[in-house]
Amino acid sequence: MGKKINQLPAAPVLLSTDLCIVGNPIDGAMYKVSLKQLRDYLKMLFDPRTADITKISDVYAFGDDFMLAANISPISDTYINHFSTEYNKKLNLFAEKGKGVWQMINKAYEKIPQVSSNVLTLAMAGLNDIRLAGTNAKTLEKIKHSYRSLIANQFLKTAVPFSDASITKTGVWKVTNYPSSTVGGKAERLGGKGIASVDIGDKAALEFTGTNVVIGYIGSDGSAMHKQGAFKVYIDDVLRGTYQQNDLSDGVSDGSYDNILSPACLVFTGLSSGKHTLTVETTATDSTVFDYVGTLQYPEDCSPILIGQIPMMTAVGYKADSPYDKATEAGIAQANAAIVSVVKEFTTAGDYPMVMVPINKAIQLPADIDKDNVHWNSDGHLHVFNAMQAVIR
Repeated sequence: MGKKINQLPAAPVLLSTDLCIVGNPIDGAMYKVSLKQLRDYLKMLFDPRTADITKISDVYAFGDDFMLAANISPISDTYINHFSTEYNKKLNLFAEKGKGVWQMINKAYEKIPQVSSNVLTLAMAGLNDIRLAGTNAKTLEKIKHSYRSLIANQFLKTAVPFSDASITKTGVWKVTNYPSSTVGGKAERLGGKGIASVDIGDKAALEFTGTNVVIGYIGSDGSAMHKQGAFKVYIDDVLRGTYQQNDLSDGVSDGSYDNILSPACLVFTGLSSGKHTLTVETTATDSTVFDYVGTLQYPEDCSPILIGQIPMMTAVGYKADSPYDKATEAGIAQANAAIVSVVKEFTTAGDYPMVMVPINKAIQLPADIDKDNVHWNSDGHLHVFNAMQAVIR
């Protein structure tokens, strides 16, 4: 007869320092690693808060002075160059000095493949918006819609401008009399135009196949000269909500763009597989403007996007460089929370490959700030690069 359970020898206790041998599946080489190293690696490999960048060769980066690495010499000391060198990625840098989220999404619409993106996108913008405007409801809405537009653009499977013949229009619709790109829209990039209505009850409908749908439109700062309308969204004749196009931008100029109009985006997920009909219906006599409509890829088919937190500054930095002196620590925290809420919309809908880079946990204030009291020094860039490494695999 076999031994009873309580007579069996005790299983050995494995310590985190115990060594085990693992093999490289590519070249067959064998390596000794500690049990803790192996556990940490497996945890990282399957952690949804990390992004797999191994299959991506091109990096498209959008942002402001921090990404451009103001005052840093040599340029190899910047976090963005640390990244491209360490991971052997081709860097396409489209950041612009002194600009905010409007320029981020405008450039992304121009540079990223219009559908089925095959590039890794890096984004970090919003600080200049807060430095110029402070933190108010309109600025936060502008930041949220710009990031939602950026993320949806990264994951698009299909997209057509609202002027496309596949969209059935009922009522008096006119194509917009300006190129979509001049207000940060996408329709022109897709070879068409946005459409606008000033009547109540005009409809535009599209039949699509998929479990989600994206509506790109144009938001306004709501000022008296730029009032826009409102609209209802129906999917398969079921009302999904009523939405305003006012107060989605803040009208605070960045020196080259007035931010009166800016891109906005809605994403509806969780639909059943198969064909559906999307209908938008105007509910106001102010101009209601629609840009494009599309669907998202399955998460496993998407290329990743890394979004950097809006960085905190020092007390001196917040008050430096008028008119860029409206930011506060509380305001930046509020803006970052708004971006996180948008990210969660996508991660809750599916395992879309996207993560926030915890910049503010990595930066050491004030030691990492340059002598201009605003931008990072070389140590700061190295710490941001370390933060990036923590969320990629």
